Amino acid sequence: FTVLVVFVIAIWGKRSSPFVQFLHFSQGVGGCIVPLLANPFLAPTKYVDIENNGTYSNMSNASSGPDNASMVAETTEPNFLINENNDITESSVKYAYLIVAVYYGVVGLLFFLIAIKMKTIRALRQDAKTLNNEQPTESTKAPLNKRYRVKMLFLVTLIFYAHGGVQITLNVLITTFSVEELQWTKYLGTAIASVSGGAITLSCLLGTFATKILSQSQMISIQLLIMLLSMVTMVVFVQTHTYVLWVTVIFTGLSSGSMMASIYSWLQENVMPVTGIVVSCSMVGKSVGVMTVPLLAAGLMENVHFMWFTYLLLGIVVLLGVIAICIYASFKVHMNNQNAQCAVVT
Repeated sequence: FTVLVVFVIAIWGKRSSPFVQFLHFSQGVGGCIVPLLANPFLAPTKYVDIENNGTYSNMSNASSGPDNASMVAETTEPNFLINENNDITESSVKYAYLIVAVYYGVVGLLFFLIAIKMKTIRALRQDAKTLNNEQPTESTKAPLNKRYRVKMLFLVTLIFYAHGGVQITLNVLITTFSVEELQWTKYLGTAIASVSGGAITLSCLLGTFATKILSQSQMISIQLLIMLLSMVTMVVFVQTHTYVLWVTVIFTGLSSGSMMASIYSWLQENVMPVTGIVVSCSMVGKSVGVMTVPLLAAGLMENVHFMWFTYLLLGIVVLLGVIAICIYASFKVHMNNQNAQCAVVT
């Protein structure tokens, strides 16, 4: 997926924003439907006949009901031997993996054919311009010195660390928080986790159209503001008004879902080409955030108080905003310095 982001940006350049947003939307849709596609290949839960020393009982690992106690009580020995006549269904999940392997093979083959035909990504970009009857234009980005480039890559790593930490912590621990702190049922706890994932996916679809009327700077500012207001509202009101959790989770998902694509597009337009090193730094930051932030949140929830789930999310969102301000300030300072140098030369 990371390669696809670079590939799309390389083809469309400054006009890649809606395509990157839609690419993230398609990833979210795939994450929703893949479990449904794999379900037919999984073994269904079946009752099996167990016979031991002449004692007979019907048991199922997933069964529950008023008859379970009597069935277990009828069994007199701790060791159970499965009757050879039982028809136990085996999982066919290997076929699901085979389908995934074939799919990736086809996609890889298509990219291989494109690489052979077009030679380079620059050729793809030139073809896109030719198809749209456009003339090549010079880049408007300021020249990059090594110090500025390293600083921006470091800030990119940090902002994706915070972004990944917020998303994964919200999705992974929202069920635990709602069940343990708010005393919701497990059904509602899993339902709100699903709503969070759905909001993130929908956000990318809405972002595809939002890029037509808003600049990337405006989109990121709106996303950060909505996330901050949602987290503050959650911290203040979630214990007294439980519906607040639904509202804040939905708005947080809608604002954070398309932010990753917005950041990539903003970097491409204003700072530097989004090549392998930029995306690699972002993935490193996001991976570290995914590993560390939920672990920290879980530890605080278990050892201190479950409300630390909301406190930590608010803190990470504030950190996300501070890093975004630092990136924008560094960009403006660099641009002003470049303009001053150009004025002196002329």
